[in-house]
Amino acid sequence: MAKLYLYLLLVLLLYSLTLAQDGWQWQNPTPQGNQLTTVQALDANTFIAFGQAETKIITTDFGSTWDIKHYLTGTDETIKDAFFLNKNIGFIVGLYDTLLKTIDGGNFWNKIPTGTGLQYRDIFFLDENRGWLVSTNSQIALTTNGGTTWDVKPSGTTQFLQSIFFIDQNTGYAVGGSGVILQSTDGGNNWNPQTSATLNTLLDVKFINQNVGFAVGSQGHIVRTINGGSTWTLQGSGNTLLLESIHLFDPQTAVAVGEEGKIVRTTNGGNNWNIISYPSGNYLNQVDFYDNQNGFAVGDFGTILRSSNGGVTWDSLSRGVPKWLAKIQFNDFNLGWCVGEGVILKTTNGGDNWNRMTLPGGAGFFFYSLHFLNDNDGYIGGSGGRILKTNDGGQNWTVYNSPYSAEHTGIRFADFNTGFAVGSGGTVIKTTNDGASWDSVNLGTSAFLQDIAFYNSNNGLIVGNNGTIFKTTNKGASWISVSSGTSSSLYAIAYADFNTVYVSGTAGTILKSTDGGSNWASLSPGITGSITDIYFTDLNNGYLCGPNGYVYKSTDGGNSWSSQSLPTNLGMSCLIFLNDQTGWVCGSNGVILKTSTGGTTSVFDEIVNTIPQTHLLEQNYPNPFNPSTKIRYSIPNVGSGLAQTVLKVYDVLGNEVATLVNDYKDAGAYEVDFNAANLPAGRQGLASGVYYYQLKAGSLLETKKMILIK
Repeated sequence: MAKLYLYLLLVLLLYSLTLAQDGWQWQNPTPQGNQLTTVQALDANTFIAFGQAETKIITTDFGSTWDIKHYLTGTDETIKDAFFLNKNIGFIVGLYDTLLKTIDGGNFWNKIPTGTGLQYRDIFFLDENRGWLVSTNSQIALTTNGGTTWDVKPSGTTQFLQSIFFIDQNTGYAVGGSGVILQSTDGGNNWNPQTSATLNTLLDVKFINQNVGFAVGSQGHIVRTINGGSTWTLQGSGNTLLLESIHLFDPQTAVAVGEEGKIVRTTNGGNNWNIISYPSGNYLNQVDFYDNQNGFAVGDFGTILRSSNGGVTWDSLSRGVPKWLAKIQFNDFNLGWCVGEGVILKTTNGGDNWNRMTLPGGAGFFFYSLHFLNDNDGYIGGSGGRILKTNDGGQNWTVYNSPYSAEHTGIRFADFNTGFAVGSGGTVIKTTNDGASWDSVNLGTSAFLQDIAFYNSNNGLIVGNNGTIFKTTNKGASWISVSSGTSSSLYAIAYADFNTVYVSGTAGTILKSTDGGSNWASLSPGITGSITDIYFTDLNNGYLCGPNGYVYKSTDGGNSWSSQSLPTNLGMSCLIFLNDQTGWVCGSNGVILKTSTGGTTSVFDEIVNTIPQTHLLEQNYPNPFNPSTKIRYSIPNVGSGLAQTVLKVYDVLGNEVATLVNDYKDAGAYEVDFNAANLPAGRQGLASGVYYYQLKAGSLLETKKMILIK
């Protein structure tokens, strides 16, 4: 039953406003690192973009700030294209044969199965009723009722189709593989091939009027028509890199973007294309302008470029290093390092900013392992048998080239002088003089050794492929082989205390020892993918991550694990925690995420000395949840003292799941419980996924998203 927990009529109301904070936050790249595939201008300041992991980002101040959402419908699919008719009505495709439609600017999306079974690549709407889709298997579908139903029409080609554009309700064009160009003059019911000027794939087509149009594609090819498609002329773009998208300002002026961040621009109808100096080498997927001045281009690794002079110059609004990151370490809440594909990163403010360190000559291209003994003295294990050493916190590095060309995937020091590096081919090298020299240690194995860890100066472990485990109790003077009971490759070691140790590996493997690593038992985490890293903050609380874009948490010593909601599906390689609440994870494409809430959505309180002037629907807590969660909301003073209040829960298809409140409420703040395991007959057994809860209070309406994870 809903309860009134704070209310005082006709005087100042002191109430608790609960604000939600996502469990994991982007630190690199920023503002976020998922691939962005499409961008559209809604007005001079408002631009919206979509992409990987159902990402939606929107700015209302020309890119100064961005509102970021992920998993709009609870899947990790990539949105291929979006089309907005205005600031409220929009469509997106890319989720197999499902179309998503919004009528509130993208806050709530309604799934519309097209029933065609086709994978759609591009979408175009002429008005609220007439729209078209093209698929990668040469099909074209049209709707005349706003997307409610779709008719598949024969395209007359076997080539995959990439882009579609309509000039009016009758005349449209589609392009695709082998330079195919199709034209329709009857609203998309019939399509006729046109003579193309290229055999290269065409990826985007646009028209500025009935006669003038351009299409761009692979190897930098640009084709142009000035007679409504009767003939097309091949133009030279000045580069051989693929062009993905084009925007037309007028018949003479256009900008195209594509591979390796290439941007080309013409001011004479395409007779000449100038290569624009661009701030990013990342692949650009789409470009759009609101007018002749203001526009954006978006691309891989979350790249966002902004122009305020018609594409003549561009500013990058993205920050960070989009390189694969292998290891991360923090010494305290501020000081940390991260290494990977040719990069060494350092932060002094908890990861809010990451600075790229200068590499010494001969450092190599890959860095796999990392160990800082204190704030100044640190080591990195790299490719080709290289070991890097710093004595000043990473500002300067010296390189040690061992005679062994191993990939040093693990490096650890037992004390200030004694350290080990392990890697491919069963390689183990040891130093006893603070890294000045290294000697080989023969363990009698050729297995790829993946990690090494010491609990104290004497006791340590090495793990590797084929279930390999070695143990030392004398600072590495000798190592003994220990039976792991598995043939899985083992990747990481986590000490919870002297006796309790965990090891993770392929196919969801987790081993646990309660005697310091002499004997091992297999746990069943319910995970099928590889576990690249594992970390325990104490005997109960632990975390793991993997290459399929997941982080799991255990609160019972590893006996059970629950999935955490991440803002990306990029692969994760390493994680580190300072306590049960604060930690970081890194991985592919330069991803670094931070949590200050143990990976779960948290709430914090702000005291507001005012009576609510509008209704407020707060984020549910906890979120994600299983099976119950709390929802708080407030009702303003509507004059009459009572407001008809309805709070309902819906699934992603818009089906009602539960009615939580249906009553007249006084002004004030309220809280109600939603229990997914306690629903009326016919609505029980909710599946994991995204659900929406909607509050109606008088004429006011607000909707929010929550995630059920079983």
